[in-house]
Amino acid sequence: MRRFYVETLGCPKNLVDSEVIRGLLEKEGYIFDPKKPDYYILNTCAFIEPALRESFEAIERLIDLKRRGRIEKLIIVGCLPQRKADSIRRMYPEIDLIVGSSMIGAISDLIERKGLFANKRKAFLYSHDTPRNLLTPGHYAYLKIAEGCSRKCTFCTIPSIKGPMRSRPLESVLAEARQLLQRGVRELILIAQDLTMYGVDLYGKPALTELLAILDSLPGDFWIRLLYLHPAGINRRLIGTVKAMDKAVPYIDVPVQHVSDRLLRLMGRAGGGKKVRWVVEKIRSALPDFYLRTEIIVGFPGESEKEFQELLGFIEDASFERIGLFRYWDEPGTPSSRMEDKIPDEIIEDRYAIAHEISNLVMERAQERLVGKTLRAIADESDQRGTFLRTPYDAPEIDLGIRIGEKLEPGRFYEVEVTKREGLNLEGKIKRG
Repeated sequence: MRRFYVETLGCPKNLVDSEVIRGLLEKEGYIFDPKKPDYYILNTCAFIEPALRESFEAIERLIDLKRRGRIEKLIIVGCLPQRKADSIRRMYPEIDLIVGSSMIGAISDLIERKGLFANKRKAFLYSHDTPRNLLTPGHYAYLKIAEGCSRKCTFCTIPSIKGPMRSRPLESVLAEARQLLQRGVRELILIAQDLTMYGVDLYGKPALTELLAILDSLPGDFWIRLLYLHPAGINRRLIGTVKAMDKAVPYIDVPVQHVSDRLLRLMGRAGGGKKVRWVVEKIRSALPDFYLRTEIIVGFPGESEKEFQELLGFIEDASFERIGLFRYWDEPGTPSSRMEDKIPDEIIEDRYAIAHEISNLVMERAQERLVGKTLRAIADESDQRGTFLRTPYDAPEIDLGIRIGEKLEPGRFYEVEVTKREGLNLEGKIKRG
C-alpha cells in the first residue's frame, strides 16, 4: 500500500484538517510515513500575504523533491486551493492533485486521481465519527467546535475561503471530547474562528457556556483552554461560566485588533473600543489570576499617529501577558483593500517595530512576575538537553514555556519552580516532595 505524509501550514484549525486527512487515509490502508512518503500532501494556508508566500515556497521546495524522484505524487490541499485554485494550477503544472478545503472529506476518493477539485461550497466540517489521527504529541489536542466565520471584519479573507460559520452539534463535540480523553489527552484546546458564536446557527443563540459547563464536568485530570474569543461575544454570563470551571486554565485569548473606535468601525469589528475596554476590565476584575492573550494589527488604512499612540497606551495599560502583533496586509477582495488613505509600508514597519518593543517589555514584566513561583506545567517534549514544559499560561506553538535541565516524561504534569528569566524565556526546576 502507498505511503503518505501530511505537512501542515497555518493555524490549528488546519492541523485538525490534516489529522482528519491522516485518519481517512489510514482507514483505507494507506501508511503514514514522514520519512519516505510516496504521496506528499501539503495542507496550505492563504489567510494573509506572508502565509501565501510560505505556501508558495513550500510548493516549490516539494516540486524540487519530486523532480529528484524523492516523492511520486504531490498533492496540495486546504485554503490556498480554495482561494487561488486556478492560479496555482497554471503556476505549478507539476502538482498532481489540488483539493480545496471544501472537499477535504473526500480525500480518500480523490487521492488516486489527478486534477483540480475545489468548489465554492462551505468548508468541510468533520464529526466525532470522522476518522481523525492526531499529529500533536498526543497529550494535547485541538477540539474544533465550528468552521467558517459570519463576522464581517473588513480585512479578513476567512469568510470568502471557509464560508459562513457552521457549528458542530453539542453532542458531537462532547462525544469527541470523551474520545480524546480516553486516548490519553490531558489538554483540550477549543478552537473556532470565534468561539463566542458557537451554536448560533444551530440553536438560535450562543451555546458556548453550555458546552463549557458540560466539558468541565467530564471526569479526569485535564486542562481546558480557550482560543479565539471575539470581544463582541464576551458577556458577564460567559465570564461567570469560565470563573466557575475547575478545569479551565487561567488563560483566555481575546483578539482585540485595535482600540480606536474609528478604526474598529472601519475594521468591521462589532462593539468598538468601548467594548474592548469593558471586556479587559471585566476579565481583570472577575478573573484576576488569568493571563490575557490578544492579537493586534498595526498600520490599518487611515490609522493616524494619534490612534497609534492610543494603541500603544492601551497595550501598556491593559498589560496583556501574551501578545501576537501583526502588520496590516492588503488582501485582494477584502473591503479594506479598497479603502483609501493607505499607510506607507515604511511607516507600517516603523510602527510595528515600536509596538513590538513595547509588547515585549509588557510580556517580560509578566514573565518576571512568575520567577520564584511554583506552577503546574505539562511536559511537551524532552531531549538530551532537558525538557520543555508549558504552564497554564502558554498555548502550544504560539506562546512561551519553561526549560529545565533534566529529561522528563512528555504528557505528564509536574510542579515546577521558576528560577530564572532571560528575556521572555523562563528556566526552572522540578519541585519534589
